[in-house]
Amino acid sequence: MALLIRHVTTHSVLPLGSFPKLSSKARIPTRNRRFFAVRASSMASPSKKVLVPVANGTEPMEAVITIDVLRRAGADVTVASVEKQLQVDAAHAVKIVADALISDCSNTVFDLIALPGGMPGATNFKNSTVLENIVKKQAADGRPYAAVCASPAVALGSWGLLKGLKATCYPSFMEQLKSCATAVESRVQKDGIVVTSRGPGTTMEFAVALVEQLYGKEKAIEVSEALVMRSNHGDEYILRELNPMQWTYNNLPQVLLPIANGTEEMEAVMIIDILRRAKANVVVASVEDTLEILASRKVKLVADMHLDKAAKLSYDLIVLPGGLGGAQAFAKSEKLVNMLKQQKDSNRPYGAICASPALVLEPHGLLKGKKATAFPAICDKLSDKSEIENRVIVDGNLITSRGPGTSMEFALAIVEKFYGRETAIQRLMLAFVNLWTSECETSLRVSFGYWVWLADFLDTFLLLLSKRSEPPQLYKRQKLMMQCKLEVDRSSEELVHVGGFQLKAWKLYEKGELASLVDTLMNGSYDVEEVCRYMKIGLCCTQDKPKLRPSMSKVVQMLMGEIDVNDTKISRPGLLYELMGIKDKKGHRNSSDTMNTTFSESSGSGKPEASFSSSGMTTSYAAMTFNSIYDRSN
Repeated sequence: MALLIRHVTTHSVLPLGSFPKLSSKARIPTRNRRFFAVRASSMASPSKKVLVPVANGTEPMEAVITIDVLRRAGADVTVASVEKQLQVDAAHAVKIVADALISDCSNTVFDLIALPGGMPGATNFKNSTVLENIVKKQAADGRPYAAVCASPAVALGSWGLLKGLKATCYPSFMEQLKSCATAVESRVQKDGIVVTSRGPGTTMEFAVALVEQLYGKEKAIEVSEALVMRSNHGDEYILRELNPMQWTYNNLPQVLLPIANGTEEMEAVMIIDILRRAKANVVVASVEDTLEILASRKVKLVADMHLDKAAKLSYDLIVLPGGLGGAQAFAKSEKLVNMLKQQKDSNRPYGAICASPALVLEPHGLLKGKKATAFPAICDKLSDKSEIENRVIVDGNLITSRGPGTSMEFALAIVEKFYGRETAIQRLMLAFVNLWTSECETSLRVSFGYWVWLADFLDTFLLLLSKRSEPPQLYKRQKLMMQCKLEVDRSSEELVHVGGFQLKAWKLYEKGELASLVDTLMNGSYDVEEVCRYMKIGLCCTQDKPKLRPSMSKVVQMLMGEIDVNDTKISRPGLLYELMGIKDKKGHRNSSDTMNTTFSESSGSGKPEASFSSSGMTTSYAAMTFNSIYDRSN
């Protein structure tokens, strides 16, 4: 179902959805006065004019996060369409209605121009002569400009606006970036008046960096504290799980996400975006009289349907975004509260983030006997505060989280709970492969990490192909239909212990029998030679020695058929052993066999490391990696 996002130019400086922390120097004792003090501080900030263009294929998370964060700081953000109409078709069935056409902005002087990414959104930016002229004039006048994801290479680089500058971008565009800038692998890179960043998982940091550029460090700290961001963005994160249970679904997870006036748009869009990436059917339902709601940062969202209609359906999960105004509206909706109570009583999953756990679930008895967390400033409204410091906590069929800065972790945790960790990775990795079928899905790779994709390439790609009812297209240009039925039993003890399909494929490659893995009964539905080529790419990516593994740009070129696969000698796969603690029957293993596995990435090096917890605690920790939300090339 489509989600329509409509932006308006006027906006409050600090909408109702925020609960910012006050400096310790403040001498206003009550919470209400504290909010007033912060609002007054924000109002005192000089207004800065910012242009955020959007196009067909724009990545909605990158656009909405950038708009939201800058408006929190007090910026006057204009969202401009580079298309012939105000409405653009962003990725993941999200519709964005801009404030103006880009042609309306030609004579406006902006303090900052920030380009979101996504494909073909970045290409559409590149092809917009009006936008190109606006940004070139911005650069010539010495005023700041910025871009994230594909846009640094595809748009800014093609316009010659990164010459002699350090810049970063989405990993698969790094080779292109090298031809027009000094390419670096920073999450956010600032060089003079230019700021660049990598993708959806780094956009919040990118936006805060833009706040600092416009308003200074103190304002950036104020804004980031209200977002509940991590102080060290490269740190791993851990999903705290109590009373573990399996979350079930038929075919695809059916998810209800209600929205209302005052809903926090970043939280709503990130949850919708990530769950739809994982192929969940997300229904966005308005609890208001109209489908269109005015979110906390004056972004207008248009729901798929009214709650009355949505209530006739059954859901595997009901999840509430936050925002003070939105949470208050949810709490007053008798229909929504009854749906949540039925969900809880039937032991089906439900969840909430930010203000909603404290203002919706708690007063209606939906947290009774449960551990939960919420936005820090209102955690005192929770009757049980024993687990409030967790960024994401699952207690049986309940999942809660803290705020905008934890939304991506929250959504990824939902994906893990529905599919299981291994299958969740596989589904998102399969989406990485499927991204070659659609030019507007380039940003998909960022959501679960390039190095994890390399680690599980074969188990993800080929094994999942054998379980899908319909064959995916590898890429649109050649419309190559690949439908392989692998002679592999995933539950096989041998395959699980020797590293799964990777090691078996490598052994057959050594014997020159790789084609034997392809089911020859499927005559005519695929090209055996092409299937083997993709398997060889996977084997190249997972070799034991990191220096032998191809860079992301080389992988992209091999997948697209732009360069040949160098398969003269592919060494034994080893990356799965490093990352997942898998051992083979000969005793190859790492430090632990435990399922409590935490992945992290060494600071600065961009190379993955693995650590393993052998705790015997009865409470389980479903470990995930904050690094897996963004992407650094190996």
